[in-house]
Amino acid sequence: MQTVSKAAELQPNDFVTFLSSATLTATAGTKLTGGTNGSAITGENYQTFLNKLESYSFHTLGCLSNDTDVKQLYVAYTKRMRDELGAKFQTVLYQQAADYEGVINLDTAAQEDEVGLVYWVTGAQAGCAINISATNKTYDGEYTPVVPYTQSQLEAGIKSGELMLHKVGDEIHVLQDINSLVTTTETKGSDFCDNQTIRVLDQIANDIATLFNTRYLGKIPNDADGRMSLWNDIVAHHKALQDIRAIENFNSEDVTVEAGETKRSIVVSDAITIVNAMAQLYMTVVVQ
Repeated sequence: MQTVSKAAELQPNDFVTFLSSATLTATAGTKLTGGTNGSAITGENYQTFLNKLESYSFHTLGCLSNDTDVKQLYVAYTKRMRDELGAKFQTVLYQQAADYEGVINLDTAAQEDEVGLVYWVTGAQAGCAINISATNKTYDGEYTPVVPYTQSQLEAGIKSGELMLHKVGDEIHVLQDINSLVTTTETKGSDFCDNQTIRVLDQIANDIATLFNTRYLGKIPNDADGRMSLWNDIVAHHKALQDIRAIENFNSEDVTVEAGETKRSIVVSDAITIVNAMAQLYMTVVVQ
């Protein structure tokens, strides 16, 4: 954004060149004309963007490409950043099965632009608090979702790890706030398929990392008192999460901070119970 008193003060950028002799008048919502879209975006452009993104912290990443190679590039990037570098975020892709909790597989197309709903879903996920879910969230975007699903198709979509929008009366809602994970194990159960669970886990990982980097890294001795101080901060953090009902039944004894294998390292063990929003109702009515 630029604030100027005359056109000659406007600075050009990669997208707009201003006419310095123009007379400025108050207006809102005026669309630019006479421009071009430039050359097509290449896979190299996407890779350059992802490389530059590594130095930033964010919650949700969206990819507007429908090219299989580009989408697989984003999947690989997300896995590497989450699993190897500890950068916790989720990526929204259109019709890209990844079987991974860090990738949200949006199935629903937009009438105007097939991948256009990636904009809205990315924003909805990024703006969703950790103590609520995007399940049943009302769609309020500018694109028109294509939602001709049958009930069997909706059920199949959930089983396939697809985030879908569907029609509820005169409105469009998010069917279920899930990610693309479909293969569960003893260490990664079905709870990991739910985006609210991942948001809580990612929040804890990001918050504790920030806490350590700002208060302890290179500042606090790695002795019993130093480790106890970190333990107190982690416990206080988790109690705050419990206060907003993101986790429940928290016990401070479930957190341990111990010395690592070297004099500079510490090992934190943590156990939490995540709260999820209500999504299923089972009811029994007895007639007497």
